[in-house]
Amino acid sequence: MPLPLPDAFTGALSVTYRLPARTADEAAAFADALLLEQSIETPRSVAARYPFVRERLMGHVESVEPEPGTDGGGAYLARLSLPTFTAATDPAQLMNVVFGNASLHAGVDLVAFDVPDAVLDHGRYGPGIGADGLRRLAGDPARPLVASALKPAGLTARELADVAHRLALGGCDVVKDDHYLSMQPTAPFAERVVAVVGALDAAAQATGRRTRYAPNVSGAPDVVLAQAEQAVALGADARRVAP
Repeated sequence: MPLPLPDAFTGALSVTYRLPARTADEAAAFADALLLEQSIETPRSVAARYPFVRERLMGHVESVEPEPGTDGGGAYLARLSLPTFTAATDPAQLMNVVFGNASLHAGVDLVAFDVPDAVLDHGRYGPGIGADGLRRLAGDPARPLVASALKPAGLTARELADVAHRLALGGCDVVKDDHYLSMQPTAPFAERVVAVVGALDAAAQATGRRTRYAPNVSGAPDVVLAQAEQAVALGADARRVAP
């Protein structure tokens, strides 16, 4: 009997890649090879020896069509059905499944992918509050939101806080640390967060609206976790974490 599995492990991802190919036959062969790379990563003859793998994990090519506007002259769009079995454990593994070995092939682009709800419900995928949550925090869901980065690296914590204060007075909904800001001696993490939060508090008192702040959290895993907790304790509204 088939092994009983949660729904997250029994569905399929629909993933679209852009493939460099001169002819439809070349594109079809490329898509089939990519399917094996992104699912079982063994020859079909090897996978076929194992019933569970053969019946559930092989995936299939949904379609291969010329890229619109090219008439097949060098680029095709291949849509593959990839089993969620290897992708349902966490977001990092999902990215490995949709663009792991595919990223090693010259000219292959990941165009789009659809994730079943069962997979999203199974793990912690996506942002904590999403776009709707950001709009609620901004207090005005009807208009476009405005965000800006605090930069450049090399400014002191006080100078960055002054930039944040002026951005908040100008109407920014969110300010974030630039991705080059980490633990430089000119603006150490905790000192920077305290200064920026204070500047945004002052701006909120003047304007009546709160600009949210996302400090840049980076480093080794233990440092990331410690800084993320520290940021919240020091009053930051969000955290910016490099993937």
